[in-house]
Amino acid sequence: MSVQPLEAQQALQHYDLAIAKRMNSEDLYFFRAESNYELGRLNAALIDLDKCLEYRKDHQKYLLFRASIQYEMGAIAVSYTHLTLPTNREV
Repeated sequence: MSVQPLEAQQALQHYDLAIAKRMNSEDLYFFRAESNYELGRLNAALIDLDKCLEYRKDHQKYLLFRASIQYEMGAIAVSYTHLTLPTNREV
């Protein structure tokens, strides 16, 4: 997502309002995470992505975005840990 800061700020206000009105959905949290990311609010973006993962814990889009933010923040080992699949999964 590449938008102007003003657009990201306006989008963020709309997502905040929708979530405040209890229109909770993983899409709202994901789009709000993208807006927070565009505004440089990386911790807020991670919080929203964690909320997305509460809805779908193994969703690759959420996991990859979360790992890329962690990597950007310098938490390289943590970002790779979150992308590792369990080795003892039952098939």
